[in-house]
Amino acid sequence: MFECGEVRLNLSHQWTLPSGQIWVPLVTTMYDLLVAIRDKVLNADPLFHQPGFVDCGFSVVSEYFSFLYNKNVLIKSLKIMTCIMNKPPKNFEAFVIGHFRNRVIDIMKEYTAYVNGLKAGNGEGNNGCCCSHEFREAVASCISELNNSFNKIEQLLMTLSVL
Repeated sequence: MFECGEVRLNLSHQWTLPSGQIWVPLVTTMYDLLVAIRDKVLNADPLFHQPGFVDCGFSVVSEYFSFLYNKNVLIKSLKIMTCIMNKPPKNFEAFVIGHFRNRVIDIMKEYTAYVNGLKAGNGEGNNGCCCSHEFREAVASCISELNNSFNKIEQLLMTLSVL
């Protein structure tokens, strides 16, 4: 993920098909692409799969950099969610509205846990602090904008139901 919000996934020299071949245009399937995204991006430590990351094995330093990277991705995800809700991609407006309407409670619960200093996703009984004060403030500042975007979606849905 880059500062501008762009996400790049380079498969050409980093990933091989089960047959041992490198990505082959017009041969490699969408399934292959989705598996690569799952393996490289949608995991607990995506930093370790970034181009240029030198794998030195497990170390406290590499784990710390991964932790910082994940916190940065979380903040950017909040900002991207807000942008997508405020200006959905053309022809995906209904999908965006439906997705966020269905997920608003889970999203707010997850990020509220971070603001409260709890590790999200560990249930109501989690009392361990996992976040720095600065990180918690950064999440809190994004949540008000996110909440406003959720409210705009609800208002839009009520307007549409009246018509």
